[in-house]
Amino acid sequence: MCDFSSEYHRFLGECEAVLAIPGAHAETSLYGAYEQLLGWQSNELRGASSRVTQTVGLGNLTPDFVATDNAAAYGWVEVKAAGKQLGSLTGRDKRQIQIYKEHLSWWILTNGWHWILYEGAVPVAEVMFDRGVLAVGRRRQTPRATEIGKLDRLLSTFFAHQLPPFSNPASAIERLAVGASALKIACEEALSANPPQALIDVVEEFQGLVFQAGVRFGEAEFADTYAQTAAFGLLLAKSSTSGQITAASAPSFINATAHPFLWRTLEILFDRSVREPLAWAIEELLTTVNRIPQHLFAHTARRDPLLYAYEWFFSKYDPSERRRRGVYYTRRGRAISGDRRSETTSDPLRFDWTNGFASSILGPRYRHRDVPPWIG
Repeated sequence: MCDFSSEYHRFLGECEAVLAIPGAHAETSLYGAYEQLLGWQSNELRGASSRVTQTVGLGNLTPDFVATDNAAAYGWVEVKAAGKQLGSLTGRDKRQIQIYKEHLSWWILTNGWHWILYEGAVPVAEVMFDRGVLAVGRRRQTPRATEIGKLDRLLSTFFAHQLPPFSNPASAIERLAVGASALKIACEEALSANPPQALIDVVEEFQGLVFQAGVRFGEAEFADTYAQTAAFGLLLAKSSTSGQITAASAPSFINATAHPFLWRTLEILFDRSVREPLAWAIEELLTTVNRIPQHLFAHTARRDPLLYAYEWFFSKYDPSERRRRGVYYTRRGRAISGDRRSETTSDPLRFDWTNGFASSILGPRYRHRDVPPWIG
């Protein structure tokens, strides 16, 4: 029977053989070796329902591998070339890792001889071999058994991880805002670099669905608006079921008659041809939403709990924009803003419509109703 030590030695030997081939790429040519090593450990820990899959072609910001169980993503692995020091990455690599630290829940960064397991931005475990274990063109350093054992434990921790359900609304909404921010970044990245026609079509359709004539609507506005709307669409979908939702099933949990805008938003976002360049961000959103118990928000407000949640969401999603875009939760009574005090009877939401997100989406016909910006 094969053990992890044997698998890691096989991995190093395959890397050495591949890198010795003229023209081999220092990173992407090794994906097959990484997939076999990670897949072996995944199967040992979680069984046949767990897979580690390459994400080639799913957008520039997508980590190189996704770990799934019953098709639901629970972790990511980003591979760098063996010649790159993980602690001193520069340029695009540095930006990419910063985005991962801010937006991914559970992920690994490695160059083959240095492995770091992260929960968000926090390192959970780290193993560093002598970099000579991946030497090419000279005698390869033999990895020490103690370090192999540490890597075995790091990968076991990664693959055995189970994200717990959220225990309170605030933590759920904070994480939802992080997921929406990731989707915004993914949209901006996809639109800036030869976007697929399907995504361009979505931008045009979304403009027709949402924005009033004369309102500025560029790629940044699309990414911002779409990310928020998709996040709350998924939250609404999850509130309709105690089970797991997927990209394919999410629209079916939205009442298309009651919420046509949200239903269509999820339908076009999760069309496969549109979803691919945004995959990592969508999967993170789905992972977050599936951790929310169906009735978590049931007692947070007298009326619609999703309305109550929106200020929490926006304060985390983009605090600097919250006032300019005009979405605040205010209870019946006195609202205080800076040195100005004003009476309000808004229950549960009050919107500033002058230059607000809600105004641009819903238009003048909704100005006298307490309707949040994500409801169609």
